[in-house]
Amino acid sequence: MSNFTRKCEGLAVSGLVEYGDEIDVISPADILKQIFKMPYSKARLSIGVHRIGQTLVLNTGPDVEEGEKFIRRHNQSK
Repeated sequence: MSNFTRKCEGLAVSGLVEYGDEIDVISPADILKQIFKMPYSKARLSIGVHRIGQTLVLNTGPDVEEGEKFIRRHNQSK
């Protein structure tokens, strides 16, 4: 886990502790930008979504290509 990721997680936790359920979404700006670009792009997007109380915490999900490889392997084993 990178130092930047730890700082982001620390910021999310401190925001939840201080403001509780007043916060609806916690996410890095680049993930929100990617979400808003989705209707205009054919690119795939992988986002991890965690619910803590009434707050959604968004972060980078698994690599899209790795997820596709996993699904192909799983389907071949059936």
